[in-house]
Amino acid sequence: MPRMADLLRGASDEDDDSPAPSRFGGGALGAIGSVASGSGTSEIDMMRVVGGNWQKYRGVWQKMRDGQPWPVSFSLAGLLFGSLWLLYRKQWGLVFLLIAGSIAIPFVDQNLSIGFNIATNVLCALLGKALIVKGAMGKAAAIRSIGYTPDEAARRLEKAGGTSTLAVGAAIVLLLIVGVVASMTMGANALRRAEAPASVVSAQA
Repeated sequence: MPRMADLLRGASDEDDDSPAPSRFGGGALGAIGSVASGSGTSEIDMMRVVGGNWQKYRGVWQKMRDGQPWPVSFSLAGLLFGSLWLLYRKQWGLVFLLIAGSIAIPFVDQNLSIGFNIATNVLCALLGKALIVKGAMGKAAAIRSIGYTPDEAARRLEKAGGTSTLAVGAAIVLLLIVGVVASMTMGANALRRAEAPASVVSAQA
């Protein structure tokens, strides 16, 4: 069975059939830039920002370059892990919105929480790659607009993108702590409710 880390990387997703260019080599870089000129973001920049498993995102990027704003591409990692997968892919703003929604919705209707979580995972499964590619395009455009030297721009592109197992690990630890605290609080409240009648009887006696 595939490991969690492999699933997060999208190891089970299908590759795009078109050949991927090399990260290195002078001739390839010029060709990549000319092919991607219609999108405003070169493929070498996309490779640097998306990082691991670029080949599994390349088809989505090509469709966006050709005018499709939100191409659907199934991701098993998105279906299984939802927000954790987006966090692994450094989609900080989107993850913050989803977490804020998951916290706020129970105050509106507790029954909506499960539906919200399912909807989030389905969204990640179908449009997660498009979200990641669109985010990568935005990061690449922002970094390129500043006018860094080629080496500095490449360094910043790679730092801005890629993946973060540390963020996922921290999120899991935080969820465990929240779960333990919530369980202890619920247990203490249940114990107080169970002891309340006996206290009332004692006071009346």
